[in-house]
Order: sequence, then C-alpha cells, then structure tokens
Amino acid sequence: MIEGGWSITDKKGKKLKSKQADEIRFDDMISMPTFKDGDFVLLKPGEKIEYNHESLGDPSDRFFFPGDGSFDVSLKWHFCSPTVKNMPNGAVAYTCGVTRLLSQPLRDVLLATPPFDVCSNVWKIRLK
Repeated sequence: MIEGGWSITDKKGKKLKSKQADEIRFDDMISMPTFKDGDFVLLKPGEKIEYNHESLGDPSDRFFFPGDGSFDVSLKWHFCSPTVKNMPNGAVAYTCGVTRLLSQPLRDVLLATPPFDVCSNVWKIRLK
C-alpha cells in the first residue's frame, strides 16, 4: 500500500485544518492496484529522487488558511509492502497490491521491503 498526504503547519507548528480529506489514497482496497516494474524506482543506499512538484498538484486549495503568515508545507508517504498468500484452493490472495505482473527480481525485493515512512523537504511559503 502506498499512501500519502499534504501537511501544512503555521509558524507555531499547528497543522492547518483540511477542507477535505488531505490523504491521497493510492490503494483503497476496493480496487487494489496491479503493480508493474515501471511503477517503482529502486534506490541504492544514499541515492535520492526528486519528483516534479507540479505533478503532485497544489495543496493550497485543500486547506483553510487563517490569514497572512508563514507556513511550512510537506508531503508525507507511507509504504507497506504487498503480501501474497497461496490459498488451499490454488488461488492467490493479495493484500496492499497485486504483484503478478512484476518481474521476479523486483517482486522479490518488493515483498521483502519493510514498511517505511518518508517526508519531503519542507516548502516554506508566506501569504500576504
């Protein structure tokens, strides 16, 4: 499961109230995603990746701003690796995503990856 959400705090560290659910669900467990190799970028220790922030959307419409001031914006992600269970009837049950289309080496890495949380760099904004 991959999920994430925007977080905006004021200068005192208080989270701003969201106008809508600020969580972006990538796996709603109703229509579980089927992963492909191209869905993942494997990073070696010390490597990092930068995403084009425009592709993530503008979070400012999702929050109630109390007025002028300085705010910190960040994007947080949570990952929980899929699990695969072979059922007694020969079927395969998946949780947190379907892995059958992944190449075996990537599938092995993905299934062995422990859960983790990451947070983007903090984007400082000032409203006048």
